[in-house]
Amino acid sequence: MFSRLFGLGKQDKFIDSFKNRQHRVKAYKQIRIDNSFNTLDDLYSARRILTGNQQKTLLIVSTLFVISSFAFPFVTLFLSGLLFAIFYFSIVLFRAAILCNFDSAPNIKPFSLSNASAPTKKYSVLVALYKETGQVFDLVKSLQQLKWAPNKIEIFLLCEEIDLETINAIKQLNLPFFMRLVICPKGSPQTKPRALNYALQYCTGDYLVIYDAEDRPHPDQLLEAHFTFENSSENYACLQAPLLIDNCNETWLTKMFAIEYTTLFSGILISLAKWGAPMPLGGTSNHFKTKILKMAGGWDAFNVTEDADLGIRLARLGYRCGVINSATYEEAPTTLAVWLPQRTRWLKGWIQTLLVHLRSPKQLFIDLGWRKFICFHLLITGIVVSIMIHPIFIIVFPLQVYSFFIDSPTLSYETFIIGISTFTLFAGYLTYGFLALAVTKGKPFTPNRLWILSIPIYWLLISLAGWRAILQMFTAPHKWEKTEHGKSRRDTPKI
Repeated sequence: MFSRLFGLGKQDKFIDSFKNRQHRVKAYKQIRIDNSFNTLDDLYSARRILTGNQQKTLLIVSTLFVISSFAFPFVTLFLSGLLFAIFYFSIVLFRAAILCNFDSAPNIKPFSLSNASAPTKKYSVLVALYKETGQVFDLVKSLQQLKWAPNKIEIFLLCEEIDLETINAIKQLNLPFFMRLVICPKGSPQTKPRALNYALQYCTGDYLVIYDAEDRPHPDQLLEAHFTFENSSENYACLQAPLLIDNCNETWLTKMFAIEYTTLFSGILISLAKWGAPMPLGGTSNHFKTKILKMAGGWDAFNVTEDADLGIRLARLGYRCGVINSATYEEAPTTLAVWLPQRTRWLKGWIQTLLVHLRSPKQLFIDLGWRKFICFHLLITGIVVSIMIHPIFIIVFPLQVYSFFIDSPTLSYETFIIGISTFTLFAGYLTYGFLALAVTKGKPFTPNRLWILSIPIYWLLISLAGWRAILQMFTAPHKWEKTEHGKSRRDTPKI
């Protein structure tokens, strides 16, 4: 009676309804958390380093190599050197083909503001931040300059729950209505792709692009990506914007980094896009068709170079990746202490990508076809193998020369190995050097030839990072070594 008189029954129902709603919210949040790292089948994820079959294959090959090295040392040395030299030379030929084709733009209608139509589709922008307090203000300012209808864009700033300093820095800003903070709950692995997957569930845009905290994208970049998607075939899933370095003149390391980036994004990727080859994406400024990205499973939360893996996965699903011209300016590491952990993470991710996609070589061949299958190995396998054997070439080369002139070898196979090793080593330097000079010609950053001559030293540093990455595959395969930003004198981008 009193319950009916004072409405206590309704209050109880309200409390029950509120509790149920809270329970549903918590359950839905947990689903979002689970979906941030459970987006892929184990077969296509780096969650597991090696499958049982891969472990058996590695054990058998290693055992046979050790046995043959003791039983037939000269034959084993000769065949190993020959195989490595042939593979290394195939990479040289691949670079030479790129050198002949990079200036021939992909067959896509050129973009200009005069032929760009008013955007009618919605764009999602994801920016993952971790310990980036000093970058927040410039980042927000740069993102606000992107040309797109304010009511058709959503920008998500992603922060880890434990990163209170960056969260507070963002909260102190007066963000526009289309920009919001997304706090990613604690979880393992704590990686950028996991944060991206968590935020992907909030995205409602037709297109989606990701940026890094230090990025300064060209204001027209979204317009060009939209225009290119609309004027290309339906199987284009992603467009990569070129990444340029705006502190390239600060140190020798930033100069070499700028040469490397310009060669990759203004040379190699253009040729890959033209050929329809699998494209290892850059970690930022990737423009996706959101529907295809979600269908492909998003990013692998356990791969520390999630961009390269996603590019290969899209190719296996039958999609193409293209390029656009509107650049994004980035900051290069100025010291070895910053550069080495970053490069270690990148190369560790490439090793993870190689192992994941070689779990079934037969299926990879079926998915890609023989041309793309070869390109995959020249790109991914080529990078991993070359970083391992390059220092060996450097060490063995002077010993071979000494043996040739002092010991006067009579065995023809020794002379052959010396000749092919010398040729492939210097051919690798020359083709990359010519490609770098050709690609950077007419660009805001143009290296002089003395910098090009220091490529062998830079490659030895990359090999150091590569062997460090191999060690981490056994000790910390999913460790994400954070790159520190904001320590450089950045020039104003020429956009």
